[in-house]
Amino acid sequence: HVPSALGTSIAAFMTEADVEAGGHAGGLAAYGKAGNMPPAERPRKRARLDGSSNDGLWEAPQADPGIRDACPQEVTVVGADEEGLNQVYRRHQSSELDFLRHRQRVGPWAYVAEKALGSEGRRPFLWRQTCEDGHKKLWKLAVESEKQSRFQSACHGKFPDSLEYWSAFRSTTVHRSLCVHRHPQVDSSDLTPGCTWLTHPDDPEELPTLGPKEAEQFFRDGFLVLRQQDLGTAGRATHAQCAMNKVLCSLAAVGLDSHGAPSLQALGVVENEQRDGLHSVRAYAREDYAALLYPLRKILAQMLGCEPELPDKVQLAFCGPDGGLGEQFEGREDGRPGHQYHIDGRGQLPNGFSLLVGCAVSEIPAGRTCWGALAVFPGSHRNSELHKAYPQMHLAEKPAEQMDLGRPLTVRLESGDVVISHSLLAHRRSQNWSEAIRNQVYFRIRPKSAQLDRQWEKGVLDDPFATLPGIRSALAVPAAGASSSPPQESVEEAPLAPALSQPSRAVGAEHGADFQ
Repeated sequence: HVPSALGTSIAAFMTEADVEAGGHAGGLAAYGKAGNMPPAERPRKRARLDGSSNDGLWEAPQADPGIRDACPQEVTVVGADEEGLNQVYRRHQSSELDFLRHRQRVGPWAYVAEKALGSEGRRPFLWRQTCEDGHKKLWKLAVESEKQSRFQSACHGKFPDSLEYWSAFRSTTVHRSLCVHRHPQVDSSDLTPGCTWLTHPDDPEELPTLGPKEAEQFFRDGFLVLRQQDLGTAGRATHAQCAMNKVLCSLAAVGLDSHGAPSLQALGVVENEQRDGLHSVRAYAREDYAALLYPLRKILAQMLGCEPELPDKVQLAFCGPDGGLGEQFEGREDGRPGHQYHIDGRGQLPNGFSLLVGCAVSEIPAGRTCWGALAVFPGSHRNSELHKAYPQMHLAEKPAEQMDLGRPLTVRLESGDVVISHSLLAHRRSQNWSEAIRNQVYFRIRPKSAQLDRQWEKGVLDDPFATLPGIRSALAVPAAGASSSPPQESVEEAPLAPALSQPSRAVGAEHGADFQ
């Protein structure tokens, strides 16, 4: 005897071979009969196109116009281990697709990939199946001529926005990097051909671009600040903050009660990754976070001089208040010396990416001058002496053994604002003398071509713009070997941008880890 709840659970994840045969698996009936399904989705017998009998096969229900309007015309699959599955899929009526005839309880719409896998011409496709209760829907990723689908995901609402994480058939393995996104039409001028980056309804009509002014500041200082009103990211930042707070609450619950705590896997937290406490929690780039990058697709492509790779993981950086209970924090500032900083890569340079993109998803506490913000050392991305010595300095037991870079500048970001910085720019997390937790999401960006080119970072320590040719092109600055000095004023003489504020001296210490 199998309890009904367990039987339903097992039946919902039976293999298609069992379902399509209409048989049993381990004594459990496969899903149930068509009579248990809503009338609109009950399969009907169909005839072959040549008029011959087709007993035993069922016709997919007719596509309802309302359902059609709720389903996007195209979707994009990303994050699959097999690269051929990562492409655009177009919507079709299921009744028009012959390869769906042997599947049972097929939904009215399916999505077929634009390109076939390999030389055999077999195309991947997405299709929907209704469970025995007539309500739960499973979306499945399959390939033509294969009897079983490869992956499946439950959907509790609108497709593809309400999909859960995908899992493999005959396996408990969860593929958290595999995602299906809506695929709106993208202006071909935004990106190079074939880019899989997406758009968002809140994206501005004119995306931020790299002009001479922006290129000059980035060349000189090593970072740019873009405001949320120019990006349309205010609402997206709110969603990202909600997702981060859920992760934070789950991490706290795990510490308090590991048995009753919600699963971190369900929230997309990457397991078995090296962490630095709450300052560096790695998570999969689910839509809540990835959408923050969409309005940057054009300027990032221009800076790299090619198509950027959409990262599959992000860094969630939480910064709680410093000090002990009852300790005074009002009016305190960060006055640590200039030898306390880090360059991403845990001491290894080059460090595997070209640009660090940080998006603030929390507001600056009112009246506070030190709230855990990112602090940068302008011009340090061009300090070749620092880069050559840093791997050894990173191993130093005392922070004072690092090169003193002077006083940093605090980057002032409101919720939705974005900073784009050079991968070799020295920086640190400011102390948080406030009552609030500062939340920020970081993305590490590199050219998409780096997936196949192991030498893509060659020469970057001699020429920090070797992987950012768009910066030199915008300024007509010669490559390394000529002068690498700023095009106009020096860093020491450069006026402070409105996004920056000078920190005052305070008490505290922090060193060594790759976190912001």
